[in-house]
Amino acid sequence: SYQQQRKEIHKTNIMVFLPCNIDGIIGYTVEMTIVRARNLIAKDRHLLTRQRTTSDPYVEVFLGIDQRIGKTKTIKKTCNPEWSATFIFDVNTTKVSDELVAGVIFLKLYDEDLLTDPDLLGTMVIPIPTTENEVMESKWYPVDNVFCPRATGEVEIKFQLTPTMGSV
Repeated sequence: SYQQQRKEIHKTNIMVFLPCNIDGIIGYTVEMTIVRARNLIAKDRHLLTRQRTTSDPYVEVFLGIDQRIGKTKTIKKTCNPEWSATFIFDVNTTKVSDELVAGVIFLKLYDEDLLTDPDLLGTMVIPIPTTENEVMESKWYPVDNVFCPRATGEVEIKFQLTPTMGSV
């Protein structure tokens, strides 16, 4: 289908911490799709009016803060991009002391510029869901304005976890 052709698939093996309440599960394959965004901040100026009217957004995806998984394509001249970019990666469940802790996805949203460095549109920290779902459910997450005070908008993301069985 057309949606399948537009989908970007990235696969990597990275260890993170995920909660696990089911015996025999030693990890998960996580499929995360960055579907689209809406109402992102405009960073590019209109040629005649010089007002900020649009952006050329893309997203860099990290597991935790510094383990880069990949990036989406740049969508030109919009504050409401549609990416349908899918990232697939494996995570292992690991105990820390007596507790199991969850991994997080860190997203950096940028406006691509040809002649200068990209402009930050905002960041997001999203916990990896802790339950396995047969059906991928999408959810809208707000863009954080900590590193970009004027950040606006939200991003639709889908997660699906497939358990990896084994013995620890």
